[in-house]
Amino acid sequence: MNIYIKKIVYGFTLIILGFVFGLGGTILGMISSFDNMASKEGIATPQILAEGISNSLIYPALGIPVALIGLFLMIYGIEKYLSNRNIELAEKIAV
Repeated sequence: MNIYIKKIVYGFTLIILGFVFGLGGTILGMISSFDNMASKEGIATPQILAEGISNSLIYPALGIPVALIGLFLMIYGIEKYLSNRNIELAEKIAV
């Protein structure tokens, strides 16, 4: 497999992993937040809710840089693959 195709696949994989990590962490954090509210016997204070929400926002904050690295890797792979392909086509035409 072409090395640039591998970079595209790795980049796409990082994008998906960053997205899934961020979304999954948010969902788990919100579930935890609402469980904490339920365990307080219906006494929902803003502090309890804010604590859970702040914890659930950590995962997207970690997932976004992973996805951005994947995006840059994918763009690099696509650009190099297309430029390499154009060079090969130009060499075939020149011959």
